[in-house]
Amino acid sequence: MKEIPVEWFRRLKVTCDVVRTAIDSGAMKLEDVDMDALLANADDYTKNVVAMLYLPTVDAALRPKNRNITRAFVDAYGEYMAFVLDGIEKGKKLVYHFFEVVPQVCLAMDMIPVCVETISVLMAALYNDGCEEEIDILEAEGFPAHLCSGQKGFLGAYLSGSVPAPDYFLKPSVPCDPSNLLFQYMVKLTGAPYLILDAPYYTNERAFKYYRSEIVNAYQKLEKMSGNRIDEERLRQAVKITNEELGYIYKLQELRKISPCPDPAMHRAMDFAMYTVFGFSEKMTKYFRIIHDEAKERAEKGLGVIPEGMEEIRTIWTWAFEGYDLSVYHWMEEEYGATYLECGLTILPEEEVGFIDDHDIDSMIDGLVRLTFHFPMNRQVTGFADIWINDFTRLAKSHKADCAIFAGHMACKHGWALNKLLSDAIRDEAHIPTLRFEMDLADKRFTPPAEVKKTLAEFFETVKQ
Repeated sequence: MKEIPVEWFRRLKVTCDVVRTAIDSGAMKLEDVDMDALLANADDYTKNVVAMLYLPTVDAALRPKNRNITRAFVDAYGEYMAFVLDGIEKGKKLVYHFFEVVPQVCLAMDMIPVCVETISVLMAALYNDGCEEEIDILEAEGFPAHLCSGQKGFLGAYLSGSVPAPDYFLKPSVPCDPSNLLFQYMVKLTGAPYLILDAPYYTNERAFKYYRSEIVNAYQKLEKMSGNRIDEERLRQAVKITNEELGYIYKLQELRKISPCPDPAMHRAMDFAMYTVFGFSEKMTKYFRIIHDEAKERAEKGLGVIPEGMEEIRTIWTWAFEGYDLSVYHWMEEEYGATYLECGLTILPEEEVGFIDDHDIDSMIDGLVRLTFHFPMNRQVTGFADIWINDFTRLAKSHKADCAIFAGHMACKHGWALNKLLSDAIRDEAHIPTLRFEMDLADKRFTPPAEVKKTLAEFFETVKQ
């Protein structure tokens, strides 16, 4: 019987185990790690994974303000990777989806939801060479470099035999042509059925009802094709966990309004990963609870996450985070006192999303659709530019930001087209300076980490003047 390719999933699972062991050893920075002891009983595969790790991110993860959060993340995401690997081995239906498709319904159908973009970004963040080889493999097929690395990496991994073909694809028709094109190519290569959710341009109640009907129809088709049925109680459990997670997220968004900001920035990419597996397990709820409790404790003591006595620079990131070097956020805080308040890939407006009513199937679907209707990126770029502009102008003022940073993913051409309007609005209404720089979310070769730091350093020096 042919072996199923699961290298990427296995590597992420082992990485979670290794980072957990390093944290539990008591190491507070990379040089504290006793590598011989860490690998004393490790097999060759684990040793190879350790050799791949991007050490600046590991060092930042071990620091006191980040270690408990990272420990909770590797517990939760490691459990999820084990779930994926176990499900594939047992022959459960595998669904690859775009990150705006929340996975609770797939979980309730006893399927394995895997977000393509999350896996690519984690590979970029955790390993020296990220997913660069896989990106190159795809581009050798004739695809241009300016398409999204969030899909290029994963698709290249399929071509190289590092991830298996799925049973189904699930994607909304928004927000961008690059993601639509690359999902279509994955469908062509694998032959797996492709369920597309047609997303409306508007955000009014009529548009919401239309999007709800699209999602319901897609899952009805998925039930018919797969033979799997939605288990109402299992969906209710996923909704319960999702509501708990949302509760902590909303409280954290309020805590980040406090000066100095009590919440470290490094976990923002981890938050994104957790968003794409909302409702999976209590360990993921624990992740958000630990972030909240630590931030709340700091806030009550009047402490921030920057060195004592350093003047804070409060930054709001109007588009994406830089996903391939997570140590940059620790560097920002330690070197410049620059904190990270909100960003376009993780903001969830409580007044729009709220909580999910678990009374019955209909009410749960309503709440889940409203969540994805206002999910990061989906909300900001699907319809009128005013939504993105108003959201971040309001956040710049409510969070008393000192500056706004547009880290522009080079594939998000729609974001680049609108950024000038947003920058003008922030300068006019919040009266703060803005920075624009271009990067690739999951390919550090486009704008290397050293260049990102140089750009940010020059900007922060200007802000301090």
